[in-house]
Amino acid sequence: MDSSEPSIMAGPLTQHRIYKLTSIGRPLDRNYTTNRAVSRLMPLAGIVAGAATALRGGSGAQIAAAVFAGVIVVFGTWALARELAPDDNPAAFVSMALAFATLLLVESPSLLLLVATLLLVRIVNRSVGLAARISDSILVVGLVISAIHSTHSPLFGAVGALAFAFDAILRDGRRHQWAFAASCLAGAGIYGLLHGIGVEDSESFPPLVLGLVGGVSVLYVAMIAWTRRLDSTGDATRAPLSLSRVRGGMVIGLLAASQALILGSSGVKTASLVWATLAGVAVGGVTRFWGQKPGRTSSSGGSTVSVEPSDRGDPENRTER
Repeated sequence: MDSSEPSIMAGPLTQHRIYKLTSIGRPLDRNYTTNRAVSRLMPLAGIVAGAATALRGGSGAQIAAAVFAGVIVVFGTWALARELAPDDNPAAFVSMALAFATLLLVESPSLLLLVATLLLVRIVNRSVGLAARISDSILVVGLVISAIHSTHSPLFGAVGALAFAFDAILRDGRRHQWAFAASCLAGAGIYGLLHGIGVEDSESFPPLVLGLVGGVSVLYVAMIAWTRRLDSTGDATRAPLSLSRVRGGMVIGLLAASQALILGSSGVKTASLVWATLAGVAVGGVTRFWGQKPGRTSSSGGSTVSVEPSDRGDPENRTER
């Protein structure tokens, strides 16, 4: 979504058939080099993941599941990184590589948590350029509640609620999103009453894991602070993205990974794909920030921002030249 490859899609998109169904869908447009690369890497990742499972003596069903997971991880983590750092295409591939390595090394990372986080971030930052439809919000609430049950972490419901709250209060917010925020909290509360919050079953963190999580968190928070300008535009509208919404989406990404820490080391494994994505975004952003030439700025730490017409005069999103 930068100036050279501004988004996952190309051309006048307001009439794209996908928008008859959803406002948060972003299909790949193979006119872009990076998108073609991702579409080629997806089946390759599936083959590698399936082969790795076969070498470990997995059954046919396990091999098929591994192939599916490889495809989803490559696309999902790349897409999530593009949401978290819209101006930084290379960082998305760093995230992809780290996440795929994580899939091969970590036992049972949650694909559902990854997908739910991706869509929550997209609802907040509106990278498509459109507000989520009610049907989109219903779908995402369902994914959030499913992820709560799958990961045994009701705190993810609070993250989902916060994402919907952000969409309600940020620029051009939709007040009906408060109802979906309440639905996420209700789902989390019901699960907590029935099953607890899992703290009693949590395992302590190995020092290496604690250091990695802490380091990624510090760098990622620094990235949020450095993100003061944007070049990217919405897929469907070509209107500049809102800085406050992109930052809000970045916060949701960090919270989606962090909420699993309450479960200890098992929670880190569950959220490891999201953590790997955050690591790629953070490393890519820091590399660009420190590698910039004197007198110039990085895309994450101060590239030219395009201000939404509705944001003109707002000090938060005002263009700095």
